[in-house]
Order: sequence, then structure tokens, then C-alpha cells
Amino acid sequence: MLRLSLKTISNNFSKSINNNNHFKFFTTTTTTQNTIKNENNEIESTTNKKLNSKERNILLRKSLRVNKKNEKLQTINEKMKVESDLQKNEFDKILDLDKIKLPRCTGCGSTLQTTSSKEPGYLPESIAIKHIEQLNDEKNEEIENKKPIEEQDKSGEEYFNSFYLNKKKINDQKKVCQRCHILKNYGRVAPITIPIEKFKHNLSQLRDLNCLVVKVVDLMDFNGTFIEDFREVIGTNPVIVVGNKMDLLPDDIHKDRIEQWIRAEAKKRGLNHISHVKLLSSTSGDGMKQFIIELEKLRKSRDVFIVGCSNVGKSTFVNTLIKEYNNRVEFTTNEKLEAKKSSEPLTIQEQKDLDREKLLKSLQSKITTSVLPGTTLNLLSLPLWDNSTLFDTPGIDNPRQMIKILSIDELKQVIPSKRIKPCLAHMIQGKTLFIGGLVRIDFDGPLSTFMIYTSNSIPLHLTSTQKAAFIIKRHQGTFLTPPILSGSESYKNDNDQEETLLNNNNDNNNNNNNEQQKQLIEEEEQEKEEKSIEKIREEIIEKRFKSLSQYDLERLENFKFTQIKTFTIKPEKIDYQHTYIDLVISGLGWISIKSLSKKIQSSKLVIYTPDNIDVSLRPPLIPKTKTYSNIK
Repeated sequence: MLRLSLKTISNNFSKSINNNNHFKFFTTTTTTQNTIKNENNEIESTTNKKLNSKERNILLRKSLRVNKKNEKLQTINEKMKVESDLQKNEFDKILDLDKIKLPRCTGCGSTLQTTSSKEPGYLPESIAIKHIEQLNDEKNEEIENKKPIEEQDKSGEEYFNSFYLNKKKINDQKKVCQRCHILKNYGRVAPITIPIEKFKHNLSQLRDLNCLVVKVVDLMDFNGTFIEDFREVIGTNPVIVVGNKMDLLPDDIHKDRIEQWIRAEAKKRGLNHISHVKLLSSTSGDGMKQFIIELEKLRKSRDVFIVGCSNVGKSTFVNTLIKEYNNRVEFTTNEKLEAKKSSEPLTIQEQKDLDREKLLKSLQSKITTSVLPGTTLNLLSLPLWDNSTLFDTPGIDNPRQMIKILSIDELKQVIPSKRIKPCLAHMIQGKTLFIGGLVRIDFDGPLSTFMIYTSNSIPLHLTSTQKAAFIIKRHQGTFLTPPILSGSESYKNDNDQEETLLNNNNDNNNNNNNEQQKQLIEEEEQEKEEKSIEKIREEIIEKRFKSLSQYDLERLENFKFTQIKTFTIKPEKIDYQHTYIDLVISGLGWISIKSLSKKIQSSKLVIYTPDNIDVSLRPPLIPKTKTYSNIK
């Protein structure tokens, strides 16, 4: 009976398992019975006493539930692992094609990459995958690969390591790197390490090409944006020198004289045999038509390379050039070609014209422009003509410009955005001129005039040399800006009270001096006055620096006048109408100096600037102008 009851219970349990959806892996009664026997043996082996049927069934159910749960977890883990491996393999496979598939950034020209955010062309991986998928969809829509023209010189067939232009379908979505996106939309820029020397070495390949070179210089900073060894870089190729930002100079300048001045200065720097010199404004487009006429005369199916230092306005120049070609160069209209394309196949030339028009329209305003130096980071190829290509090269860096130490807000103040109005200052012995908080100029010589050509947003201040040290410590970062400090308003309200205290002290001492008749007493009072003034000044400086934040203290330390240069100048003749020399502060502007003395006398200039700023002398760029204002 006992044996029969166990068998009956076992059969009933087997039926219940078969009817339960959670235990569908039991397919036959035989396998179930064998499994139960095995479980029974395991249960009895784990316990010392013999179990009755009820206890056996309870333990058996628990054991089956645990096994089933473990099997489910194992199945889920295996499935997740398979999916993860598939995704990883797919992603790795996509990234393996990064060097081949990812295009160049349309803003700065760098090859897009996902490996390092500190290198040019960085793009987040998620965005890179979208670009790769988009390019794969367009792979079958390539029209042609344009190889170098047959007329090209054999020595220049490599085109910068066999660079060939691939014409592809133009997408509405612009492929820009993270740096250009942030720069264009938020006005911020991430620091990028660019091997300038390596780039200059690569640029020297121009000497082996039969090309036309357009050298762009900044008329507001000619000395700081002129490449000294330029002829060694480009070889014997013809050169057009473009003087950009003409719209910033006074409107009564003589353009012909400035063009002659540029030729003479370029010759001094080793750049002989200039084909043309053109003055223009990339912002307003003034002079661009005349430049295109000269460009077309010299181009002769050769490639054109735009070269210059950073922040001379090259990218704006290229954008304006493309816009002018769009407006002036005649194409077959899209509507006519599209209508013809729907009815009959286009000829090869018509298809080229259609693609070229689309390309020019898409290139317009794509190049990243900014007040920040070094916007273009790599070679940008622009197929502006059928038989040649326009190349925009990265700006060559000049670390000795004043703009290299400025923040974005300070750059906006220093780099002029509209026509400047020079300021006139009369200088005599013992006078000091401050250009913001960036430059201090001590003058020792006969009566002279300083015509100051800088941004009108920079404050100018004249004072005595005796007070100069106190003025710069007290007011650098307040009304003598740049630098721009974060907490400048926190002590600005105390300025009037402190100056009043100093003036009152001077008035009291002067009254006392007027009452004394003897010279000895006057000298003693004057000595006391000087000590009292010096003590008050020290208290003012100490109070100011205690109120500054750590950030402001560090900024002032960066703009400390650690570089001192001395020049002795002397006019060749007496001339009350024209200036005879320019004092140039690279990246800031220049001062044109004129002597008003009746005799030919020398003058001494002592210039204080932050470290590693280029300060030099040159012949005057604008010897005479009637458009100016006086320093108040």
C-alpha cells in the first residue's frame, strides 16, 4: 500500500507539472519520473533521516523552483551578453572606418576624429556614427573624382600628400567639429594644441607647386601679421598681397601711398617681386571686385592658396570671395537644369555646372569666423572654379601679439569692429601715456604729438611720470582696461573718496607752504608732503588689493609690466605737417610721432608691457590725417 501511494503521488505531481506553464521543459512522464528520482536521491543524501512522501514533495518543489530561477537568470545573462557583444562589434567596426570615412570639418578644415578632445576635429562618438551612416548612404551617389589638371606642373602633382578633391552630393547638414560648433553658437573656444612648425614645414611644399599665393595681412597690425621668411616658404610662385580691414582706417587715407608703403616694407622683409597689392575690407566687401579682376588675370588655371597669420580675417575674406563669385559668375540656373534633367539626361558639362552651383551655395558662410585667433585649423579645399581649386590654409601663429594674452571679452574691446578715430596727445618731458592697462609709455624729449591708432574702446590716460607707478597699481583693471576684472565694481565706489582724501592733503600742505617765507621751512614741508602722499597712496593700494578676489589677483599678475624697452628717436628734418616714425605694439595698434620742436632733437621712449610682446619702430603708415580727436 505504501509503495502504491508513493507511485500515485508521483504521477499526480508529474501531471501538475505538465499542466503548469512555468515547467514546459518537462515533456514526457518518463523524463519527469527520472528527474524526480534523482531529486529524491539528492534530498535523501543531504538529510540523515528518511523523509515521508509529504516532506519529500515539499522539498522537491522548492528545489525545482530554485533550478528554474537559475536557468532563467542564466538565459537572460547570456542574451544580454550576446546583445552587448553585437553592439560592441558593430560600434568597433564603425570606428575602425573612422580615418577613412569621417570627412573634414567644414568650419576649420580639420579631419573629424573621436579619439581626443584636445586635438583638432574632435567629434563625440554618437555624432560621428550619424555622419558615417550618412556618408555610407551617399556612397553610391558620388559624381566623380576630380584629379589634378593636365596643365599642372609635374613637380606639384602630389597636392599635399596626394590630396585629391572628391565631389559629393552636398547635404543640408553641416559637418562641423565640436570646437567649431561651440565657437559659432556660444562664442567659446576649447584650447587646441597645433604643431605650427610642422604646418609651416608642410606649407613649404608650395615651392614645388605651380600655384598662385594670396598673402593676407592685417592693416591694423602689419608688423605682427607679416611672415618674415615668406618667400622661402612659397618659392618663386606669384604673390598677391591683400591688405585687409581697410574699413577700420580713417577715411581720408591715400590708398596708393599705402600700397607703395606695403611694397617697400615687404621688400625689407625679403618678399620681392609682388604681383599686386590690393586694399580691401572682407567685412563690407569693399575692394573685392577689383581683387577678383586681378586674381583672374593671374590665376591661369592654377590653384590658389590663401595664406596669412591667425586673426587677419582670412576666413571672412574667403566667405566674402565665395559670395562675390556667387553674385558675379554666371551659371545655368538650377530650375532649367532640373527641368531638363527630368525630360532628358544632362551632358557632362551641364552636370558639372549644376554641381558647382550647389557647392558654391553650400560653401557660402560655412567657414567658421570668430574674433578669436586661430579659427581655421587645417587645409580647407573650395572648388571655386572648374579647372582649379581655392585652398584656405590655417593661420600661422605669432605668440608675440598682445591678443594672445587676452580673454574673449578683452579681445572684443581690443580688436576694433568699426572705423577707428585716432586720438591726439601732446607730449612733453616727464609725461606718461597709458593705453588701457596694457602699455605704459614714458616720454623724455621736446614737445611732440602722439597720434594713437588703437580701438576706440580702449581708454587712454595722460599723467605725469612721477605718478605713473601709483596710477597703474590703483587703476589697472578699473578704468584702465584691459585687463577686465570680475570684481572691479566692488571697489569702484571708493575711488572718489580716496582721490578726494589725496587732494585735500595736497591742498592743506600747499596752504602751509604759502605761509612759510623761508626756503628751509619750505623744503621741510615739501618733504613731509611727499612722505604723506606716499603713505596715503600705499594705504589706497593696500586697501584695493585686499578687496580683490584670487582670480583678479592672478589676472593682474599676468599683465604685470615685466618687459621694458627703450628707444631713442630723432627726425631727419623739421616738419610740422607729417609724422616721422611709428611706434608699433603688436596686436594692439601703433602711435605715429611728430616733433614740434624748432630744432632737430632726439627723444627717448620707455615702453612698459607684459612679457614677450613685440614692440618695434617703422616708417609711418599714415603720415598725416585730419580725422582725429584729442585726449581729454
